Amino acid sequence: MPDEELRHVENCYGCGENNPVGLKMRFTVQPDQVIGTFISGANHAGPPQVVHGGVIAAAVDETFSVFVRQVLKQDARTVRFQIVYRQPLAVGETLSVLAKLKDQNRKTFVVTAVASVNEKVVAEAQGTLFKWLPLSPS
Repeated sequence: MPDEELRHVENCYGCGENNPVGLKMRFTVQPDQVIGTFISGANHAGPPQVVHGGVIAAAVDETFSVFVRQVLKQDARTVRFQIVYRQPLAVGETLSVLAKLKDQNRKTFVVTAVASVNEKVVAEAQGTLFKWLPLSPS
């Protein structure tokens, strides 16, 4: 199965092209993982020339959601989120977020992610997402 590039809701902070301050993330969907990428800019800065940690967390959480919707074909909402920052992300760098399923039960999915730049780990995260209704077929 070839990789599928994905974009969705146009005004979404994570992936929307019409959101002027959004991340404008792009996603590649594979059978067991999703890779999300975004190019950081000046409007993502926290400390001088460094991307704000909350922006990195938003990119990870967006990738969690896309993973659950596209790979697991389920709608879910993040109810727990843990992130460990390993090193700063400089403004202008492209962040890549790889999300995979760690565990699931009747009510939740546990998804892990590694956010990196050129194979250097910027952050590692784990999220618990609460299951909503299954997605309707398109």
